[in-house]
Amino acid sequence: MANYRKIMDLLLAERSYRDIATIVGCSQRDIARTQRVINEHGITSSQTVTDEDLALWLPDRRRVVDEYDQPDFDGVLNRRRHQRHFTLLQAWRRYTDATSEKKKYGYSQFCALFADYVNRNDLVGVLHHEPGRAMLVDWAGDALDIVDAADGVVSKVYLFVAVLPYSGLIYCQAFLNMKTPAWLEAHMAAFAYCGGVVEIVVPDNPSTSTHRRTRGDGERVINARYQDMADHYGVAIVPARVKKPRDKAAAENAVNVVNKRVIGYLDGEVFETLEELREAIAERVHEINYELVRADDTTRHQRLSPTVTWMPNPGATQHHRPAEPQPNIRSHESKKMSDMITNHADIDVFIGIDVGKHNHHAVALDRDGKQLLSKPLPQNETKLKALLNRLAKHGTLLVVVDQPATIGALPVAVAQAESITVAYLPGLAMRRIADLHPGEAKTDARDAAIIVKPRV
Repeated sequence: MANYRKIMDLLLAERSYRDIATIVGCSQRDIARTQRVINEHGITSSQTVTDEDLALWLPDRRRVVDEYDQPDFDGVLNRRRHQRHFTLLQAWRRYTDATSEKKKYGYSQFCALFADYVNRNDLVGVLHHEPGRAMLVDWAGDALDIVDAADGVVSKVYLFVAVLPYSGLIYCQAFLNMKTPAWLEAHMAAFAYCGGVVEIVVPDNPSTSTHRRTRGDGERVINARYQDMADHYGVAIVPARVKKPRDKAAAENAVNVVNKRVIGYLDGEVFETLEELREAIAERVHEINYELVRADDTTRHQRLSPTVTWMPNPGATQHHRPAEPQPNIRSHESKKMSDMITNHADIDVFIGIDVGKHNHHAVALDRDGKQLLSKPLPQNETKLKALLNRLAKHGTLLVVVDQPATIGALPVAVAQAESITVAYLPGLAMRRIADLHPGEAKTDARDAAIIVKPRV
């Protein structure tokens, strides 16, 4: 317990908080509490304050804590380790139901105390992975070299790493760069190697997967071509949080394995072609997945559950062979979209939506180019549906968006739920169309009109 009388004397002597904390060996919170008591009671000398007054005004917080029944957080933690669905609410109910003469903490204080217990003991939650549900992807930090036999030029080769966290199955492939085409090809080859497509892909945040809309923006958005690939395969992209390495611990472990058992083994060898290097990497990866026995006496391939129901993978081939390069995903999706609109004359109303983070802007034109609507739209399903139903009175609708994923997912989903055809205008095409309208100030209404006018 702090010596509040001595703290009071030093405060009345106008000593600083830092000096008092050093002299008495107390916290600045205790000093602040004493200062409030001095101010509230107009104290000018500690001699006028009795011990009873001090005990009343500045009670020992440890005694207050003793009035409460202390939770068994060791038991709570042990139960959460063995029962993945055990919640803090269940733990608190068990705590309050237990018989005790002492007071019980409320739920919010119980959670705060548990969080403090976790922080004090540096505890972390355990991620429970399900077979075939997720794939974590990343680039290995180290690189290998290939040497041109003709002129001796040395080129860096970068290694893409994918891992299925439940089994630990690893896929690794070499590429001449880390640009978007290589990033997409690597994903398709990983799906082919595993023999199917997972539900979720968890990348880190390289520029090939996400970007910031504006400099300094905390939100990162999935790149359009990456989202196109995800839509093609029917997978969800869930990037790991920035500066949260535990979100992608399995990927970090896989990269470490690749560094030791692929790069470490091949670093001293000389490769003249990318194909030659890829064959050597395939041999090392085969050993990692099929021959390296882990602590539970299984290999990674053995742990890959045969009961996994993979999502259909149009590019799947045999194990250990990269998938043949697929057509450009964007052009594939564009072709598929144009096939949906087989007869332009079937469309009566063209709706362009300029997608925004909080609000959209819609412009609707009829077949003659007459403007039926130009207004902002909130991110609200009910209002979006009401707008589409109102415009449907004019005939068959076509909705065109400039962002089909992330913040643009809601208007797309609402339109599709109403059986309305949706089209996507890529950013590059939109910029080229915008160049045909020089001198016009950039506004949401202008952008929405640009999105829809080419379709009329």
